[in-house]
Amino acid sequence: MTVALTFERSGGGGSETRRVLDQCVEWARTARQADGRRMLDDPVVRERLARVATDCEVGRLLGLRTAWIAHQGGLPGVEGSMAKLFASETFQRACSDLLDLLGPEGLRHHGEPDAPAGGWIEHAYRHAAVGTI
Repeated sequence: MTVALTFERSGGGGSETRRVLDQCVEWARTARQADGRRMLDDPVVRERLARVATDCEVGRLLGLRTAWIAHQGGLPGVEGSMAKLFASETFQRACSDLLDLLGPEGLRHHGEPDAPAGGWIEHAYRHAAVGTI
């Protein structure tokens, strides 16, 4: 049982967070502020996107370390738990931060016309808490 849990916790590496980040970056490239500038040109927006990107990279590296230990024949018990916890907490924090970045328009559901990032960030936000369990 312990071995199964060890390998169960060692996957992922934050790929969900990366997908949500990519969707938000695409939104920031195309969305305009009231003065006509792109959202991506705002330093606060770039800083928040960079913070999420940094967390994505840390999660990826934790996942790679876990995979390397398993490849060497070890059991990545602690490392797998660290990677899983970091990835799930990062996903929840990133979804919250990115949804806040979208503003009130970000609350539009997936599939609604004119929903920023196609509504995927709002969708991910509603499901992020489940992944921490």
